[in-house]
Amino acid sequence: MAQTRIIRIKHLLRNLGVPTHILGYIYAAEAVDYMISTQNDSLLINNVYLHVANIYATSQTCVEASVRNAVRKASEHKTPFFNEVFGNSKSIGNHMFLTTLRDVFEKENLEYVT
Repeated sequence: MAQTRIIRIKHLLRNLGVPTHILGYIYAAEAVDYMISTQNDSLLINNVYLHVANIYATSQTCVEASVRNAVRKASEHKTPFFNEVFGNSKSIGNHMFLTTLRDVFEKENLEYVT
């Protein structure tokens, strides 16, 4: 199930316009997967970064910067799906991006199951 979930999360990231060749793509997918698996709405974003950093043997700062780069790239080249999800948001932070992606995934998952 986890492999299928990560594949579907990566699909959403691609549809949002996140390039697949950057670290932020991998880190964001792992972060959202972790956020879904913990089922904890009060999860601190730093704990998410720490979890991803531990998996990839890097620092929280590297994870945060890489996700920020992914968000920036997607914001610069807005896809129709990006506009559908985020509207005309001028500034999207990592936390907003990741939690929104988690919510979109969960909504799609519910629609997929029913």
